Amino acid sequence: MVSFQKKALSCKSRKEKFVFEKFDVRAAEKSGVWSAVSAKNCDCISGALKAGAGLERFTLENGENLSLSVSSDMDSVFLWNMSKGDGTYVPAVGVISKKGSVRLFNLTIGTWTALCVCATRVRALSAMDLTGVNWLILYGEVGGYACSTLGSLKQIYPYAVTGACVCGGRLFLASENEKIVYSKPYEPTNFVFSIDDGGAVSLPTDLGKIVGLVPFQNDVCVLYEYGLGKLEIKGSAREFRFEKIGYGGGKIFGDSAGVCSVGGEKLFFLAESGVYSFDGKRVEACCKNLEIQPIGDTQVCNHAEFDGKYFVRFTGKDGVGKGVVVDAESGKGYEAFAPLALSSSQGQALCLADEYVQRIKSFGLLPSGEYFEFHVKKERFGSDKKKLLRALRFFGKGTLEICVGNGLKSKTKTIELIDGQAELPIGLLGVEFSVSLRLQPGAEISKIEARTETFSGFGA
Repeated sequence: MVSFQKKALSCKSRKEKFVFEKFDVRAAEKSGVWSAVSAKNCDCISGALKAGAGLERFTLENGENLSLSVSSDMDSVFLWNMSKGDGTYVPAVGVISKKGSVRLFNLTIGTWTALCVCATRVRALSAMDLTGVNWLILYGEVGGYACSTLGSLKQIYPYAVTGACVCGGRLFLASENEKIVYSKPYEPTNFVFSIDDGGAVSLPTDLGKIVGLVPFQNDVCVLYEYGLGKLEIKGSAREFRFEKIGYGGGKIFGDSAGVCSVGGEKLFFLAESGVYSFDGKRVEACCKNLEIQPIGDTQVCNHAEFDGKYFVRFTGKDGVGKGVVVDAESGKGYEAFAPLALSSSQGQALCLADEYVQRIKSFGLLPSGEYFEFHVKKERFGSDKKKLLRALRFFGKGTLEICVGNGLKSKTKTIELIDGQAELPIGLLGVEFSVSLRLQPGAEISKIEARTETFSGFGA
């Protein structure tokens, strides 16, 4: 009889814990940084991982939401306090199509009403006069128009307008021959020339066409195709003074310039070379953490400001609409959804989504088909050796869906962080792992801990 002696197999292993307390996108590999290969609608600006900007339905005074069955052709949304002709006013919401059709929703009659049909794209703003009437100003290649009530639309400037703003009580219009005309103070329809009232300012022509005017730090910022300037409007009209601003970036896109107030005003705009900010003294590139590649010649932008952030929508070189949200204080940004008809009006950031007029806010829902997504493609947890990923522990708040894979298998689960944390058992063996996170609105992750076990060999 032959007997065999059994030998117990033994295995040495090393258990480790990896802590990630900072989140970034396409960042250089660094200890403690959980870097995603791609992310969308996720705000990592502070270092924590947060659900980014979302939406809530715009609410009328009667508490109802405002629906719009056809929104894909819409270019902008605006708010207007419309005069009823008897000294009282009614709030109205307007939409402008890409072809220049302007419609208003009048709360008094509870329906959409056609205001006008222009031949080309137009933009809208409001201007107050001395009597307190809030004029609606429409401008574009068709010239400048104004109305105070339905049916009162009239032309106030016959030539193409490439930019407009209200500053110091005056309405400023930029024309294609590189000059700015301005109205009498608090008379936005009066452009009669005089020394101290209405008039015009001829500007330099070596920077290309004027593509935008923005009220900024009590002056008018002039955006050209290839540069910036500041029109100082302090004092009387005869004392207006123009100053060029140093700028070394690419072609600037019209309708992309917006102002945020965070510890002082900052102006942001989009150019072929990326997003830039201007603090009143110098222009500098921001969003250096993002790859922003806008299409050039046929670019049409929209922008809005909310909660100290600048939101710009543009078309990328791949022909797809893109959205970028920039934190005004830090200058850092993140990729977001691309809102239809993105607009700023009366201090609100508006857009159209899911057939409703929507308001952009820091904590809100995303349009249909969008998610707060953060994808880590190849996380090795310290070495190139095969290891067992035992568990991931999350610290923060809210609810999120996690999908972890090793190239062969994956595990997906939705968890809620109770008392600021939650642990998810994984139990996958591999060299490198992919981790995809989908956050719910309001979710925030401040830290992730990963527990691994690496097996070094087998012996007798």
